[in-house]
Amino acid sequence: MLSFIHAKKSDGYTILLISAEDRATVTITIPSLDIILINDIGPGETWKPSLSTDLRYKSYFTAVRSAVNVTSTAPVTVYVYDGVGIRSSGYMALPLHALSTSYIAVTYNGQTDLAYPVLLLVAIMDNTTVDVLYRLSSGQCDVHTTGQTSRHTLHAYDVYGVLCTGDFTGTYIVSNKPVVVISGHQKTNVSGSNMDTLQEMLIPVNQFGLRFVLIDPHGSMRGSINRIVSSSDNTEVTSSTGETFLLNVYEYVDIDTDISGQQCINSNFPVLVVSFTKSVNGEKLNERSLDAAMYIVPATNMFTTSIYIDYGLSSVLSTDEFVSLAFVFSRNDTPQNLPSTSVHEVIQSCPYDVYKMTVTTWPVVYSEGSLKFVAYLYGSNHNKYNGASFPLNMNFGNSQVSSSSSASTSCCFPSSPLSLSSSPSFALISSSSSFTSFSLISSSSSLGVYEVTSSVPQQKVCDCLCKSHDPWNMTEELFGKLREEATNLLLLEPKNLSKTIRKLMSAQDNRPTAVAIGCVGTAFIVFTIVLILVPDVISGLRYLFAEGETQPKVFQFVSNVK
Repeated sequence: MLSFIHAKKSDGYTILLISAEDRATVTITIPSLDIILINDIGPGETWKPSLSTDLRYKSYFTAVRSAVNVTSTAPVTVYVYDGVGIRSSGYMALPLHALSTSYIAVTYNGQTDLAYPVLLLVAIMDNTTVDVLYRLSSGQCDVHTTGQTSRHTLHAYDVYGVLCTGDFTGTYIVSNKPVVVISGHQKTNVSGSNMDTLQEMLIPVNQFGLRFVLIDPHGSMRGSINRIVSSSDNTEVTSSTGETFLLNVYEYVDIDTDISGQQCINSNFPVLVVSFTKSVNGEKLNERSLDAAMYIVPATNMFTTSIYIDYGLSSVLSTDEFVSLAFVFSRNDTPQNLPSTSVHEVIQSCPYDVYKMTVTTWPVVYSEGSLKFVAYLYGSNHNKYNGASFPLNMNFGNSQVSSSSSASTSCCFPSSPLSLSSSPSFALISSSSSFTSFSLISSSSSLGVYEVTSSVPQQKVCDCLCKSHDPWNMTEELFGKLREEATNLLLLEPKNLSKTIRKLMSAQDNRPTAVAIGCVGTAFIVFTIVLILVPDVISGLRYLFAEGETQPKVFQFVSNVK
């Protein structure tokens, strides 16, 4: 299920890149436009339908039935490219089985130029209830400020958009049914002068990881800003550079690879890592090979074994494109089939290496059997539709659990030796065929570590289907009052309990078998009583009549009875 952030303009292109390993029939359903697109995709082929830009969401704080659903009869990959004017963005669409019910939102709020951070909530099922706990460093989201909540009931294909005047990183979203969460910004800059649109489909909390590799985008000389968001209190993030950061739930730290270099990080509790490539900063036109973008950084347990991507859009966009790929491998696993033109970079104090290359021919297919890696695409164009990045394929389902505080302090752990095979097949992610109040106190170190205080009790992130989370802003006084009210509400009078009322009552049962058994039991009891009492009654009467003949008073009494 897809939706798209409105970039303050309605021109440009919204394009889906749908690739199949085996022959697949793909259906795109757009109820808001009464459109159903169906196409057969051959093995190793890519379908690039261009959708109406009217599908970009712009009716904020209103549920709009504008989502796009993609289903397939066989596994496919779906990437989104959304370009407008001199800005563009994109993301890898998550398959249905990768979605869940709890998310932590991430955005980047540089200069805004009357544009704002945006959060899109997309329902895939009817009667979906979504709660949003707002965390803002400044500003507000409509009437909601930090620490407050809002609840929304959505149905399949509904999109609810939240527009905020401040950075909402750390905002918590929880629902009773799986949802899609798309986060980003209409137009902002990332440590540079030019502005670009940001959007990314977020992974749920149960897909957060413990170990990551942070790299510089190929084509950028100024590194990237990597935002690490905690899902638990007492989260300790350790970098291969020697830095250690302590975070509580919903807090984050930014690591700038331009300052600290490429590195590995690991944490004792699962975290989310989102990378922001930097805006161009006055470079000449022919040097603009990358602009601002945001993308998910997969944890090492989400590394894949193959990719297939056909990104070539120059003919559609009518402009030259500059696209590069970056691969990350464990140092124990040496890739054999990468182009000789790729640039090999060793990450110091980290057991992972990076291979970067420029791509001019499509499609790109890469697999070395069971060799695991992660790959990223960085796409830009000649002064037009700049800045789109996303990971290529991810291995979902390997949820991470917290590590012991006594675990090794090594930043990353190399993969175990993997056997190689010459199989050229590539595994693709599949779409279902069935379908706080907190304030900035200080920044410490050049990496931009932000400490926050909160008037809202820190809450652990849960992956369960919580039915209610109100009230979120709980003080000790309010908690005590609610506890007393709950206790009084739960107290019951013993005399009013059904146990007491029914103690001397028999439950009615009109079943024939029950009636028959009851009648037999009653007859048996009556017969037993009669059998015992009748002889005694007869004997008593005989005694009275016999005594009446000798005792006048008794005789008189008997005569009166007769």
